[in-house]
Amino acid sequence: FVGSSVSIRLAIINESTLPQQFAFSRLPSFLSVADIPSDVAEEDQTDKSRFGTAVLDGGAGAVLGCLLPQERREVCVTYTPDSSIEMRCKIPLRLITGSLCVRENLIECRGQGCPPLITLSHTQLDLASVPCGAVSRESVVLTNVAAVPYAINVLVPPFEISALKINPVCCVLAPKESRRIQIDFLPAREYVELLRQPLTQAPDAEGKASPAIDAAGDDAAETAAAAAAAALLEGRRRRLLELREHGGRRWERLLPADPRVEESRETPQPPEAGEEAEEAPKAEEALADGAFAASDGGGGKGDKEWTVHSAWKLAISMRPQGAGSSPVSHKATEPESLLSRRYPTTYLGLRTCVVPTVLRADPSALDFGEVTAQERRILALTIHNLAASEGGQQLRLEALPENACFKVLNAPRDVGTKPFQLMIEFNPELVQIYQTELRIFSQNSRVLVPLNGKGVRPVLQIEPDAGERQLAAAFWPEGAKDGVLHLGALVYNKACKDHLKAKFKVMNKSPYELTYRLRTVFSAEQNHVGVQPFTLSPATGVVEANGHREVTVTFRPHRPLAVFREKVFVEVPNQPAPTYLHLYGHCFSHQAYAIQGFDFGPFSLKEADRPSVFVDALAVGVGAHTSPAGELSYPKALSSTFSLVFERGERSKFLLAGACAPPGTPSAPQNAAAATFDFQILPSEFSGLFTVEAPEGGKPDKQVKGPLTPAKHATRVVFRYNPPAESGSLTIGDVTLDQLTGIGQWITCKVKAVLAGGFVPPEGPNTQEISVELKAYLQQC
Repeated sequence: FVGSSVSIRLAIINESTLPQQFAFSRLPSFLSVADIPSDVAEEDQTDKSRFGTAVLDGGAGAVLGCLLPQERREVCVTYTPDSSIEMRCKIPLRLITGSLCVRENLIECRGQGCPPLITLSHTQLDLASVPCGAVSRESVVLTNVAAVPYAINVLVPPFEISALKINPVCCVLAPKESRRIQIDFLPAREYVELLRQPLTQAPDAEGKASPAIDAAGDDAAETAAAAAAAALLEGRRRRLLELREHGGRRWERLLPADPRVEESRETPQPPEAGEEAEEAPKAEEALADGAFAASDGGGGKGDKEWTVHSAWKLAISMRPQGAGSSPVSHKATEPESLLSRRYPTTYLGLRTCVVPTVLRADPSALDFGEVTAQERRILALTIHNLAASEGGQQLRLEALPENACFKVLNAPRDVGTKPFQLMIEFNPELVQIYQTELRIFSQNSRVLVPLNGKGVRPVLQIEPDAGERQLAAAFWPEGAKDGVLHLGALVYNKACKDHLKAKFKVMNKSPYELTYRLRTVFSAEQNHVGVQPFTLSPATGVVEANGHREVTVTFRPHRPLAVFREKVFVEVPNQPAPTYLHLYGHCFSHQAYAIQGFDFGPFSLKEADRPSVFVDALAVGVGAHTSPAGELSYPKALSSTFSLVFERGERSKFLLAGACAPPGTPSAPQNAAAATFDFQILPSEFSGLFTVEAPEGGKPDKQVKGPLTPAKHATRVVFRYNPPAESGSLTIGDVTLDQLTGIGQWITCKVKAVLAGGFVPPEGPNTQEISVELKAYLQQC
C-alpha cells in the first residue's frame, strides 16, 4: 500500500579468493538497501528455524560495502511505493575485485503500489522508554478511505512476551469513519527477565526427573551446573523463537559508565561439545549478572545496567463487512495473490524500551475506593530515588485533568537520599467512576501512577430512637423523610441546670460509608450568655455501611417561652432531597400550663420567620420586667386569656394543657402536688351550641376535668361548635330573597379554666385562672 513498505532479504556471496567491494548505484527513491541488524544475524546463526524475523529495520546503510573471500552477507531491500503504479526496474550492483576488475550485475525488482483501504495516522510508533512497572501509552487513528465498510482486526502478540495491550483489537469502520486505537506498554519484572528463565524440564512417564540432574558421584555438581546453563540457553532460544513467530524482535544493551561509549551486550553462544562443562558456568554467570541488574533497576552486581529493546510488526487485517470468516471458504481454488488483494493486510511498527528504574512510587497505584460525592479523601504517594548516588532527581508533574476530580496538594521538589511524599486528594463531583494517571518526570526518568476512585451516594434516613418511638409517633410518622422531635416542657430555672434529652438515629441504607454534619438553618430563641436551648451531639460523624449512629438532642431552656422550635439540616452530600430535623420544646414558670393549639410538624423558614423580640419591645416602649427583688426577669410565657374563632365551615378548635417535668430534672427532681385542669363552659345565650372534650375523642360535655401527667405530651382540650340545622326559607309567595343567603351574626361564649397543683414559684398563686372566649358565626338563613 502507498505509505507503507515491504522488505526482502538479498544474499551477496563472494565466491572468489580476492576481496570485493560492492555498491548499489542509481537507486530510485522508493528503494533502499540496509544491512541486516547484528542481533538478527546472530539469532539466525544460532537457530536455523523456519520462522524468519519480521522486523529487519535498524541496520546500517549497505549501499557500499566490502566482502572478504568466501564471505556471505545479507542485506535488506525495502520497497516504499509513493504512488499507485506498477514498479518494474533493475538495480545495478557494481563489484570491484581487487583494484582492476569492475563488473555490473542487474537485479530485477517488481512491485505494485496499491491505494490504501485503511490509512494510519502513524505507521511507526516509538513508545517512550519507561522503567519496569511504569506505563507507556500511545494511540494511532485508523481511517477507512474505501467506499465499503471494513472489519478491522489487530493481531496482538501474547502479553507475556510483549507486555502490550491494545484496545480495541476488533472493530468495524464505515466509509470515512475513524477509530482511535490505544496501545499500552506495561513492562513487569517477568517481562524484563523473560530471556533469563531456564527451560522447564518435563518429567518422564514414570514421574522421575532427568537422570543427568540426579547423577551421583564426584561430577554431580559440575553436571548439574552444566545442565542448568544449558536450560538457560535453551529457554532463551525457545523464547526468541516465539518472539519471531509473533512478528517481534528483542535485544538488550549494557549501559556503560561513560555515556560516550555504547557497548552492546554479547549474546551467549551455545558451547562446543568438549567445552560444555567449562563454558556453561560462565554463560550462567553472565545471564545471572544481567538478570540481577535488570531486576533491581540498576546498580546491581558489578554496577551493570541493562536496557531491554523490542520491535514489533503488528499485522492489521481487513475484511469487507459481510464477507465470510475465511476467504478460502468462498473460492478454494483462488490464487494466493488474489486472496491477498481481496482481504489485504497492513502493518504497524512498534518500538519499546525498558530502562533501569530511577524513581519508584510507593504504592505503584492509588486506589481511593468509594468516596461520597462532594466529600474528599487524601492519600500519600511516596517517591524514592533509587539512584541517589548519582545526584538528586528534579521532579516535575504533568497537570491532571480538571474533570478527573484528582488534585495534588503540595508542590514537588528534588528527591535525594530521603523519600518525598506527595499528597493526592480525590473529591468526586458526581456518582461515577474516575480514572486518570499522575505523570511524574525527572531529568532522566518518569513514573506513571494510576489514580482510581469511585464517587458514590449513600442513602440517608433518620429515625427516632426505640425509646422515643412511642412518644414521637404522633409527630414523626414512620418512613417520613423529615423528622420531628418534641422534647416536652420544663420549669424555668435561672441557673439553666434542668434539661431533657431525646435520641434519634442517623441511618445509612447503602453499602457505602456515610459522612454527616448537623447544621442549624433556623435557630430557637438564642441564649447570648450561655448554652443554646438545643444542642446535638455528635454534630458530625461517619456512619458505616448499612449501619446507624445515635445522636442525642438536649433541651436546656434559658428563659420562659411558650414554644421553642429549631430546624436542623442533616447535611450529607449528593442527596436527591434535603433531610431536616424539627425540634420543639416549652418552658414555663409554673408546672401546669395551657397554650394555644399547635401542630408539631415540619415547618418552612417562611412560616418560622418572626421579628426580633428586642425590636418589638422597643417599638411599644416596653423594657424588661423586674422581679419583686428588683432583678430583671423575662416576660411571662403563660397567657391567661385565649380567643378561639371558628371561621365559616370550622367546627373544632383546641388548646393544649400539660404539666412540665418536675423541677431539678433530671438530676434531682422535686415532687409536688399533682397538677389538674378544669374547663367549664359558662352558661349564656349561645352556650348550648358549644361543647368541650378532653382528651380528644372523649365524651363531649359542658365541663371536663382531669389530671396532668408531668413530662408527657400535652392533652388536647377540644372545643366543638354545633350550629343548628338551616331551616329558614327564603321564599315568600312567588318571591325568592336570594340576597339574604348567608345572613347571620357572630356569637360568643365564655369558658373558665383553672389549672391547679404542681410546682408554683414562690411569688405566684397556687392556681391559675384562664379565660377562653369562643367566637363563631351563626347563620340564620
